[in-house]
Amino acid sequence: EVHTVAWEPGPQEQQIRALAFDGNGDLWIGMRDRGVVRLHAGALVGTLTTRDGLPSDDVRAFLLARDGTMWIGTFKGLVRWKAGRISLGPVALNGSAIHAIAQDAQGDLWCATDEGLAHVRGDAVELLDGSRLPASDVHSVLFDRDGNLWIGTGAGVARMTPDGEIQRLPQFEVMILALFEDSEGNLWIGSRKGLDRLIDGDAIPVGTTEGATDELVEGVREDATGAMWITTSVGLFMIPPGQTMATKIVSDRGAMFAIYPDSHGDVWFGSGNGDIGRWHAGRFTWLGHQRWERIRTFSETDEGLWIGTDHGLFRMRDDKLDQAEEIIRHVVVDAIVPDASGALWLATAGGSLMRWRAGQQAPIPPGGPPRNATASAITVDLDGTMWVGTTGAGLWRLRDGHWFQFTAKDGMFDDLIWRILDDGRGNLWMSSNRGVWRVSRQQLEARSAGLRTTVDSVVYSEADGMRDRECNGALEPAGWRARDGRLWFPTTKGVVVIDPAHLHTTRPPSALLESIRVDGALQRIADHIVLAPGSSRLEFTYTAPALRGPDRLRFRYRLDGFDREWNDAGGQRLAQYTNLAPGGYRFVVEAGIDGAWGKAGGLSITLRPQFWQTGWFETLTILSVALAIVAVPLVRVRQLRVRARELDKRVQDAIGELKVLSGLLPICAWCKKIRDDRGYWSKIEAYLSARTDAQFTHGICPECTDKMLADENLSRSASQTSRR
Repeated sequence: EVHTVAWEPGPQEQQIRALAFDGNGDLWIGMRDRGVVRLHAGALVGTLTTRDGLPSDDVRAFLLARDGTMWIGTFKGLVRWKAGRISLGPVALNGSAIHAIAQDAQGDLWCATDEGLAHVRGDAVELLDGSRLPASDVHSVLFDRDGNLWIGTGAGVARMTPDGEIQRLPQFEVMILALFEDSEGNLWIGSRKGLDRLIDGDAIPVGTTEGATDELVEGVREDATGAMWITTSVGLFMIPPGQTMATKIVSDRGAMFAIYPDSHGDVWFGSGNGDIGRWHAGRFTWLGHQRWERIRTFSETDEGLWIGTDHGLFRMRDDKLDQAEEIIRHVVVDAIVPDASGALWLATAGGSLMRWRAGQQAPIPPGGPPRNATASAITVDLDGTMWVGTTGAGLWRLRDGHWFQFTAKDGMFDDLIWRILDDGRGNLWMSSNRGVWRVSRQQLEARSAGLRTTVDSVVYSEADGMRDRECNGALEPAGWRARDGRLWFPTTKGVVVIDPAHLHTTRPPSALLESIRVDGALQRIADHIVLAPGSSRLEFTYTAPALRGPDRLRFRYRLDGFDREWNDAGGQRLAQYTNLAPGGYRFVVEAGIDGAWGKAGGLSITLRPQFWQTGWFETLTILSVALAIVAVPLVRVRQLRVRARELDKRVQDAIGELKVLSGLLPICAWCKKIRDDRGYWSKIEAYLSARTDAQFTHGICPECTDKMLADENLSRSASQTSRR
C-alpha cells in the first residue's frame, strides 16, 4: 500500500532531493529551496533552513556517519548536525554543490561535487584527478560491500578498488545520477537514460567488448605459458597471461574448431576446412590442407599426436603431417581422451563410445550410454573413474567396470551436457545450451549409493553475469580449467570465466505470502485468521523477493497440524489443501537458492467446526449412546418378564386342562391300570382333538392281535372238521 505523508496543510508540491533515517528513527527530507524537514512516525518534529545555519536551502544529500553525525550536502557546501547543533564542514567545500556523500572504512568522507570527487579527511580536502574519471563533474558516489567506490559522473561510471585502481565501465557513457547496492549485491545505476542493473556476479564475460571479433565461441584452452586460446566461427584469438583483452591471431581460414597444446610447448589448431596450424616460438604457421575436411579434436600420448576428424582417427609422429597414419576410418571422432591404462576413449558422432587399445578396438563394459545418446563429453579422474556426458541421457559414471546414470530425475539441471570440469574443490561443473551448473561430487556418490534421492544443481546464467547462458559444445574443448583454477566455458556471446575459489554466497530471500483464498474467496492476510465452519478448500500463493536469478528459487511448504514433512514445491508458488478437520493449523513456506533456505513466512489458521463437530454436540452424542446402551437391556428385561408371565399363564392353563383330562380316565389306585372302559377313550379323543392338532390312529394292540389270531385259528379248525 502507498500512503501520502503531509507535514503541512495544502498540496505538497515541493521537490524532494534526498531522504535519510537517523538513529532515532526520524526521517530527514532534503528539499529544493525549502531546507530540511524531519518527521517522526509521520509527524513533523523539526525543520532546518538558512536561518538555522544551512549554507543553502537547496539540500541534495545526507549521510548518517558511524559516530551518529548527520552530514548534510547543500548547493553551497557541506555541514554537520550533531547533538542538536549545525556546524560548517571543511572550508574548502564552501560554495561547492554537494550531490552525494559516502564514508569509507576509515571514516573518511567522499563527496560528489561539480568540481570532481572530493576526499575529506578531517578538515583536509583533496580533489581526485578528473582525468582518471569519465568526466570531472561527479553526481553520485557509493561504497559497495567489497569496499569498492563507485563514482557516477556526467559522462559515465567508474569503480575505484580499495588499492586505488580506477576502472571505467564503457557500457555506461551517460550522465549518472544515482547509485544503489541492493541486498543481493546488485548495483543499480540511475542515469539520464533510465535505470540499469549491474551484476557483479561469479561469471565474467569475455567477448567483442574484450577484443574478440566474434561472439560465437567454439572452444577454449590454455597453453603452457598461461595464455588462453579461443576459437570462433571467424578465426583464432589469444588472451595473453595476466591480461583481459583478446588478440586476433588468425582470421583468414574461416571457422577454427580444435585447439591442443602439446608437451613440447607448441599449440595445434584445426579448422573447419581441414587445415592444420601450429603456434611455435611465438609464431603461427599453417602446415597444410588435408583430405580430412573438418578437424575436430587432438590428443597426445607416447605414440604421437592423435587427430580426430570427420573421416576417422589419425596419428602423426615427429610432426610429420604428410605421413599421418589412418587408424580408424569412416568414423566422425568428436573427442579423444586417454585413460590411466593407456587406452583411448573416442566419442563419435554416431552416438557410440569406442575404446582403442594396443592397436585394436577394445571392449567396453556393458550397461553404458545408449547409442541414440551421443557421448559429447569425457573426463577421467586420477583414480580412473570416467565421467561421460551425453546429448540427452544425462551424466554417466564408469567405475570398476560398472556404469551409473544421473539424469534430471536425480536433480541434474539438464540431460544434455557439453563439457565436464572438475574444480578440484569437490564439484563437477557442466555446461549445456541452457547454462552452466555445478554438482557436489559427494552428493553424486551419495545418490549412487542410494543414500539420497536427488542432488542439488547450482545454476549460473545471465543473473550471474553471463551475457548469454547458452553454451556451445560438440567441439573440443567446450570448456577448460586453467592452472589458476578458473573455469572457462564458450558461449554464443563470448567466453564466460568462473572462479570456484571466489564464488559469491547468495543469501536466500525471505518467503512472503501473497494471498490466501478460502473456497475461492480472497482473504485478508494477517498473523492469524479464523475460518468459518464448513470451509473446505484453502489456496496459498507465495513468493520471495529475488532480483538476481529468480528462476533459481525453490520453495517448500508445510501445514503444521496436517503435514508431517515439508512439501517440495520446486518453482511452483501455489499450495492447496482440501477437507481439513476443524482445529488450529500453521502454514509455513520457505524460499531456497543453491541448497540454502531463507527465513520462513506464514500465518496461523483456526478452522471453526460445524455444530455437529463441536464439543457439546459430541458430549450429547456420547450421552445419547450411553443412554441407549442402558435403556435397551431394561426394555428387553421388561419384554422378557411379560413373556414369562404369558408362558406361566399358558402353563397354568395347560395344567388345568390336564386336570380335566385326568378326570376323564379312571385309573386304578392300586395297580395304576385303567379300570374299565365306558366310553372314556372317546371322550379323551374328542377333548384333545378340540384343543390340539393331535391326530389319533386306531390300531390293534399285540394282546388283541394274539387273541384275534387264536379265535381265527379256532374258527378255521372248526370249519375244516365240519367238512369232513
